[in-house]
Amino acid sequence: MKNLLFGLIATVVFTSSTFAQNDNFIDADMYGTYHNEVLEVCSNKYKDSQETNFIKIYETLKTEFDVLHPKVLTDEEYLFYKNRLITILGADGNLNSRNFRDQTIKGIKKFYTQKTQLVLIDLIENPKAPTLVNKILQNLFSDSDLPDLEINEIKKLISVFSASIKYWSVPFSDDNKKACNPKHQLYIADIAGCMFGGLGSIGFSWLVDEMQSQNGGGCI
Repeated sequence: MKNLLFGLIATVVFTSSTFAQNDNFIDADMYGTYHNEVLEVCSNKYKDSQETNFIKIYETLKTEFDVLHPKVLTDEEYLFYKNRLITILGADGNLNSRNFRDQTIKGIKKFYTQKTQLVLIDLIENPKAPTLVNKILQNLFSDSDLPDLEINEIKKLISVFSASIKYWSVPFSDDNKKACNPKHQLYIADIAGCMFGGLGSIGFSWLVDEMQSQNGGGCI
């Protein structure tokens, strides 16, 4: 079980109510690529780390991403997502098994429109098999009622989700015989974390991985 996993940087600018476009942010199609690339580097380099402050983890992720891809992540993008993270978690960056669900849902409700909120909250509360999750996200991506900029956000979720499945390359079953498959829950954590950019995506999956370890390997 990896102790600390990192990766990827995201791209989305939001207005106070929905989203805004910014050409200085990383393209949505690169989410999955950076996700697995940086995750692999950081999971090896920081495998013995005991850091639990989400803000400090965020800062470490930026440092490592900048080494791999200098000048790709702008300060504007980094600070946008860091400030968004602080808005939900507070300056201490506290995220643990006691507040994980509530804080995640709080962020989803703040940063997405209602239709997307309902989908993501359902995935958080009821983790599903990857093939079903992919179908749900594709349906959302094809929803003509959603604003174009939010469709771009869904594109990022799909990119991260596909990469997450490849990274956590452990056999899974779609038969849903278990009430919750721990790996499925990790995939969903990657999706949910995208509201805080790619750094948030990988930070969420790391946190769930750690909490699952403390729970004997089962879902939290």
